[in-house]
Amino acid sequence: MYRPPPLLRVEQLSVEYESKGSFFNKNKPKPFKAVNQVNLDVFKGETLGLVGESGSGKTTLGRAILRLTEPSKGQVWFDNIHVNFLSAMELKNLHKRFQIIFQAPYSSLNPRITVGDNIPESLLVRKLKINAAARQSRVFELLERVGL
Repeated sequence: MYRPPPLLRVEQLSVEYESKGSFFNKNKPKPFKAVNQVNLDVFKGETLGLVGESGSGKTTLGRAILRLTEPSKGQVWFDNIHVNFLSAMELKNLHKRFQIIFQAPYSSLNPRITVGDNIPESLLVRKLKINAAARQSRVFELLERVGL
Protein backbone atom coordinates (compact mmCIF):
# COMPACT_ATOMS: atom_id res chain seq x y z
CA MET A 1 0.00 0.00 0.00
CA TYR A 2 1.36 3.39 -1.04
CA ARG A 3 1.76 5.99 1.67
CA PRO A 4 2.78 9.51 0.66
CA PRO A 5 5.89 11.01 2.23
CA PRO A 6 5.36 12.96 5.45
CA LEU A 7 4.68 16.68 5.25
CA LEU A 8 7.17 17.14 8.11
CA ARG A 9 10.03 14.76 8.85
CA VAL A 10 12.43 15.29 11.74
CA GLU A 11 15.38 12.93 12.17
CA GLN A 12 17.70 12.82 15.19
CA LEU A 13 17.16 16.53 15.95
CA SER A 14 19.20 17.81 18.88
CA VAL A 15 19.77 21.26 20.36
CA GLU A 16 22.59 21.76 22.84
CA TYR A 17 23.61 24.88 24.70
CA GLU A 18 26.92 25.50 26.38
CA SER A 19 26.39 25.64 30.12
CA LYS A 20 28.39 28.20 32.05
CA GLY A 21 31.02 26.93 34.43
CA SER A 22 30.97 28.17 37.97
CA PHE A 23 33.76 30.00 39.80
CA PHE A 24 34.49 26.86 41.81
CA ASN A 25 34.26 24.41 38.91
CA LYS A 26 37.17 25.12 36.59
CA ASN A 27 36.47 22.06 34.43
CA LYS A 28 35.19 22.51 30.91
CA PRO A 29 31.40 23.03 31.15
CA LYS A 30 29.23 20.23 29.79
CA PRO A 31 26.69 21.09 27.10
CA PHE A 32 23.06 21.23 28.19
CA LYS A 33 20.84 19.05 25.97
CA ALA A 34 17.61 20.98 25.49
CA VAL A 35 16.40 18.59 22.74
CA ASN A 36 17.92 15.14 22.40
CA GLN A 37 17.64 13.10 19.17
CA VAL A 38 13.97 13.70 18.34
CA ASN A 39 12.42 11.77 15.47
CA LEU A 40 8.93 12.41 14.15
CA ASP A 41 6.83 12.30 11.00
CA VAL A 42 3.67 14.33 10.47
CA PHE A 43 1.55 13.49 7.45
CA LYS A 44 -0.85 15.82 5.63
CA GLY A 45 -4.10 16.10 7.59
CA GLU A 46 -2.54 15.01 10.88
CA THR A 47 -2.23 17.12 13.99
CA LEU A 48 0.66 16.78 16.42
CA GLY A 49 0.56 18.10 19.97
CA LEU A 50 3.68 18.34 22.10
CA VAL A 51 3.02 17.82 25.77
CA GLY A 52 5.56 18.11 28.55
CA GLU A 53 6.38 19.94 31.69
CA SER A 54 7.79 23.43 31.67
CA GLY A 55 11.41 23.39 30.52
CA SER A 56 11.18 20.02 28.76
CA GLY A 57 12.16 21.43 25.35
CA LYS A 58 8.81 21.82 23.54
CA THR A 59 9.44 25.40 22.41
CA THR A 60 13.09 24.69 21.61
CA LEU A 61 12.05 21.76 19.41
CA GLY A 62 9.57 23.93 17.50
CA ARG A 63 12.11 26.70 17.08
CA ALA A 64 14.74 24.21 15.86
CA ILE A 65 12.33 22.70 13.31
CA LEU A 66 11.77 26.21 11.91
CA ARG A 67 15.47 27.06 12.29
CA LEU A 68 14.67 30.00 14.52
CA THR A 69 17.16 28.20 16.77
CA GLU A 70 19.92 26.36 14.96
CA PRO A 71 19.92 22.64 15.75
CA SER A 72 23.18 21.08 16.92
CA LYS A 73 22.47 17.86 15.04
CA GLY A 74 19.76 16.26 12.94
CA GLN A 75 17.76 16.85 9.79
CA VAL A 76 14.42 18.50 9.02
CA TRP A 77 12.34 18.25 5.86
CA PHE A 78 9.11 20.12 5.21
CA ASP A 79 7.09 19.34 2.09
CA ASN A 80 10.18 17.59 0.61
CA ILE A 81 12.32 20.68 1.27
CA HIS A 82 15.50 20.01 3.24
CA VAL A 83 15.22 22.84 5.75
CA ASN A 84 18.78 22.49 7.10
CA PHE A 85 20.36 23.91 3.94
CA LEU A 86 18.01 26.82 3.16
CA SER A 87 19.40 30.33 2.79
CA ALA A 88 18.07 33.16 4.94
CA MET A 89 15.79 34.32 2.10
CA GLU A 90 14.50 30.78 1.45
CA LEU A 91 13.81 30.37 5.19
CA LYS A 92 11.95 33.68 5.25
CA ASN A 93 9.69 32.47 2.43
CA LEU A 94 9.16 29.09 4.13
CA HIS A 95 8.24 30.77 7.42
CA LYS A 96 5.22 32.35 5.70
CA ARG A 97 3.71 28.83 5.68
CA PHE A 98 4.02 28.39 9.46
CA GLN A 99 2.39 29.79 12.55
CA ILE A 100 3.79 29.41 16.04
CA ILE A 101 1.24 29.09 18.81
CA PHE A 102 2.92 30.15 22.01
CA GLN A 103 2.29 28.46 25.34
CA ALA A 104 0.42 31.09 27.31
CA PRO A 105 -2.76 29.42 28.57
CA TYR A 106 -3.65 32.05 31.15
CA SER A 107 -3.39 34.91 28.69
CA SER A 108 -5.02 33.14 25.74
CA LEU A 109 -8.03 31.52 27.45
CA ASN A 110 -10.15 32.91 30.24
CA PRO A 111 -10.36 30.05 32.78
CA ARG A 112 -13.57 31.52 34.27
CA ILE A 113 -15.66 30.84 31.18
CA THR A 114 -16.32 27.73 29.08
CA VAL A 115 -14.46 26.84 25.90
CA GLY A 116 -17.66 27.56 23.99
CA ASP A 117 -17.66 31.07 25.42
CA ASN A 118 -13.93 31.58 24.83
CA ILE A 119 -14.13 30.90 21.10
CA PRO A 120 -16.39 33.83 20.19
CA GLU A 121 -14.03 36.05 22.20
CA SER A 122 -11.25 35.19 19.74
CA LEU A 123 -13.54 35.95 16.82
CA LEU A 124 -14.25 39.37 18.31
CA VAL A 125 -10.55 40.04 18.97
CA ARG A 126 -9.81 39.27 15.32
CA LYS A 127 -12.48 41.83 14.42
CA LEU A 128 -14.40 39.46 12.20
CA LYS A 129 -17.53 41.31 11.19
CA ILE A 130 -20.18 38.63 11.55
CA ASN A 131 -23.53 38.79 13.30
CA ALA A 132 -24.33 36.87 16.49
CA ALA A 133 -26.09 33.99 14.69
CA ALA A 134 -23.20 33.49 12.28
CA ARG A 135 -20.74 33.71 15.18
CA GLN A 136 -22.66 31.03 17.13
CA SER A 137 -22.79 28.81 14.05
CA ARG A 138 -19.01 29.18 13.61
CA VAL A 139 -18.44 28.29 17.28
CA PHE A 140 -20.50 25.09 16.94
CA GLU A 141 -18.65 24.21 13.75
CA LEU A 142 -15.26 24.64 15.45
CA LEU A 143 -16.27 22.70 18.55
CA GLU A 144 -17.54 19.83 16.43
CA ARG A 145 -14.40 19.87 14.31
CA VAL A 146 -12.18 19.23 17.36
CA GLY A 147 -14.56 16.77 18.99
CA LEU A 148 -15.90 18.96 21.81
